[in-house]
Amino acid sequence: MSLEDQIRLVKDYGVILEHCFAQPLGQGKYKSNLPMNLEAIKACGYKNVMISTDGGQVENPAWEDALYQYLQYLADHQIPEEQIYYMTHTIQAGLLNLTL
Repeated sequence: MSLEDQIRLVKDYGVILEHCFAQPLGQGKYKSNLPMNLEAIKACGYKNVMISTDGGQVENPAWEDALYQYLQYLADHQIPEEQIYYMTHTIQAGLLNLTL
């Protein structure tokens, strides 16, 4: 989905967008989504982006490695820790009607 479409969906409907670590390419290879995800976080707002890994797919790294790389990438690109927490805890808890 284009960034413009994501921005429109957030603006028009207040959706939560799920952004995964990578796209499997087959034959044990994957393409990192991290630069594109960072752009979406900045354009759509962190309160509308849920972070996930898709780490269970064979081509992707193990979920714990993918999550570490994802969070480190965001921190290295000046996404504040509070916003990372929101995208990794608060959104999910809200969707599940849980209290943190």
